[in-house]
Amino acid sequence: YSQVITPHIGNKELYVLSGHYEKYGKDSFQPINTPNDNEEFLLKPMNCPHHCEIYKASPKSYKDLPLRLAEFGTVYRYEQSGELHGLTRVRGFTQDDAHIFCTHDQVKKEFKDVIDLVLYIFKTLSFNDFVAQISLRDKEDRTKYIGSDENWEKAENAIIEAAAIDTDLLSPFTIGYILYSRSGNLFPSTNIDFGAIFSPRIALFIDNKLACKIFILSISSTVAMPIA
Repeated sequence: YSQVITPHIGNKELYVLSGHYEKYGKDSFQPINTPNDNEEFLLKPMNCPHHCEIYKASPKSYKDLPLRLAEFGTVYRYEQSGELHGLTRVRGFTQDDAHIFCTHDQVKKEFKDVIDLVLYIFKTLSFNDFVAQISLRDKEDRTKYIGSDENWEKAENAIIEAAAIDTDLLSPFTIGYILYSRSGNLFPSTNIDFGAIFSPRIALFIDNKLACKIFILSISSTVAMPIA
């Protein structure tokens, strides 16, 4: 991975272009106005568009892929007062974030490698009791996600194959299924979510001392991230 650093603020139009502002604008802090008319900035709510800007800063050949960018990036989100909770739901936090730019043919291998990296970290930290949730598109409501059906199909299949998910269990009526990685580690899962917007993903949760499930991380296969 190449370690990068992105600004704490970004032009509002960057998040409008990426689609994040439409989906998450209400959860962002209010725009910061500058002395220039019609120029607005936001406290950075996510790193994704910034890493896309780094990717497009210079011409790329297929020989340059996969390009792996990593950042300990601080982001800011206006969580409602009733949603704030300890260190797990806050309005500013630094996350260990990464984006991998690759071809369709490289997705499955890259996804497998990230799964193995996550499992290695979980084992090191003794996170043995965790659950996984897979998020797919809602095929019944096209307005809920962006990108072409063809690309979504490729991305979802890559996740299913990379994690060796039993496709017979991928049903909206399924409550509880087993998700395995290639190394044979068990992902005991609780449910399938059909709320993915930008990409299908696998989200991992652990229990806190109050037996409440806490979201720890997600591994996504992004199919649509518009960049100028």
